Amino acid sequence: MLRSHGVEAIDGQSRVEAVRLRSVKTGESRPLELDGVFEFAGFRPRSRIFRDHVRHDPNLYLVTDERMETSLPGVFAAAAGDVRAQLAGQISTTVGDGTTAALAAEQRVAALRREGRLPAGAG
Repeated sequence: MLRSHGVEAIDGQSRVEAVRLRSVKTGESRPLELDGVFEFAGFRPRSRIFRDHVRHDPNLYLVTDERMETSLPGVFAAAAGDVRAQLAGQISTTVGDGTTAALAAEQRVAALRREGRLPAGAG
């Protein structure tokens, strides 16, 4: 049933209560009651803009270190948009990765300030 349908809308007031499904064969729409949804956007990262600039895996996911820094110093990539190579591209890992990337970037800016390598007014 669900392979022949697409989600047309997510319904609910203060929480998810149902989705409206539309048949790709007939165009008919019908509700399906449920308590939540997990959006799946696919497995292809939209990272081509970085293809020639930072290291990536064979599937074009950006490779980072434990601080979320790419092979280009000062460029950080968390799982936002799922462009970073990792085991699970889930919201729970994205939040942690984003926090790590933000803290690491702030530390880098602070270090550049201390070294006098940051232009006046920058950062």
